[in-house]
Parts: sequence; C-alpha cells; structure tokens
Amino acid sequence: MIKVLFFQGNFVDILYKTLKNSTLYGHVLANGIVWFLFALLDVKLMMFFYLKVTKNRRMSAKGLFALILIWGGVVFVCRYKYMPVNPLSLKNALMAFPLYYIGFYARRYYEKADFRVPEKWKCIVYALVCLFLCVMITRINGRVSMYGFVFGHAQFPFNAVLFYLNGVIGSLMVIFVSLLFKEGNKYVAITANSLISILGFQGPIIDLIGYSGESGNYLVSIFVSAFIIIVSVALNQLFMKICPELLGKKK
Repeated sequence: MIKVLFFQGNFVDILYKTLKNSTLYGHVLANGIVWFLFALLDVKLMMFFYLKVTKNRRMSAKGLFALILIWGGVVFVCRYKYMPVNPLSLKNALMAFPLYYIGFYARRYYEKADFRVPEKWKCIVYALVCLFLCVMITRINGRVSMYGFVFGHAQFPFNAVLFYLNGVIGSLMVIFVSLLFKEGNKYVAITANSLISILGFQGPIIDLIGYSGESGNYLVSIFVSAFIIIVSVALNQLFMKICPELLGKKK
C-alpha cells in the first residue's frame, strides 16, 4: 500500500508482479527488503526437517560433516546458474542456513552451560578484537550479499569459508557489546521489539530518500542506517498506539 500511495504504482500490477516474482525469483516488487522473511521461513523449515531426520540429537562431527557436503553441493548447483529460479528466496535461505544452524546449537549450549558474564572491560576488549578481525576479513574477501547470493570475491569455496567465519565473528562482537547492557536498557529493548517495522519500512524509506547502498561510502551508509532505524522505531511506536494489528499485535 505504501508503494501504491507514495510511488504512484498500480495496485493490481504490483500485487501480481509481487506474487509472481517472489514465488519464482525471490524478489518482492512492493518491498524488496522482505525477502528476508521468506528466507527465514525456509530456514526454519529446513531446521525442522533436519531435527526430524536426526531425531533431535546433539550436534556431532559426523552429522556436521555430512551437512556441509550436502549443503556445499546444493549451493554449488544454485550458485553457478544451474538453478535460474529462486522460489520464495530458497537460494538465500541456503546461504543463511549454516549461520542459523550454528546459532541454534549455540543457544542450546548457552541454556545448559553455567555462563558467567565477563567484566565490562573484557567485553569491550573482546568486541574490539572481533571488530578488527571483521574488518581484516572484509578487506580480504570484499563485498558480500546474502540478498544477491554473493559470498565475496575469493575463489569458491574459500569465499564461503571467509563469509561464515566473518559472520560468526561479527555475531560474537554483537554479543559482547550486548553484554554491556546486562542490566537492561529500554532504548535497546524498544529497538529490538521494532524489528518487524524496521524490515517493513526500510524499503520505502530507501526509495523515498533515493539512497543506493552500493555507493561505497561507509560513513554515509552508517548515517543512513541509523536514520532508517530511528524513523522505523518511531513509526513502530506510532502504529503500536493507533493500529497495532498492522504489526500482528492486539489492542
């Protein structure tokens, strides 16, 4: 509706192309950012069937090795044009699955382990080390894109290894930063609870300001990202008050 109202689109045309393109090619015409929701659904289904096949066992070296072989073969077929279609962002989900897999079992371990939060100065040091490693790997592997199914400019499968290594290191950096707010922070909580609005509104906001994320200017990208988050959070708070049903909430 935002696309129709503010960008003079034809509702029937946008609806038809959105259904067609998302089903066949994983591209949502009305708001391309929400490919992430299709991919997340695919990943959750993959994990569901994986747990059924493995009978919900703990992660093992054999199971992980077999999974990597299967995943690598499927990704190779998808990556090198043997699979021209991308139904419901299936290719993107395949790219995301190893990260979801690691996170799934890491959470299981965290819930059972006697985890002690490091001192704040240690969290800062660990986060800075992770940041340094992320920057170095990024310099080596170049630009990546889960949306564009790009692992980096290194040769496959080395670019995939660097991609996932950087993803894990980056996640650890976020975790160490998050541990600085162990007492709780209302602004962090409000932003985290606005995820669906950030996903839904960032596409129209990017269209409205005419921004291209491939400009290569890091400072501009950081500023635009912060601007989008602030506006999306504000819109989330507004809709939560006047029409929470649009966000899947009850009054």
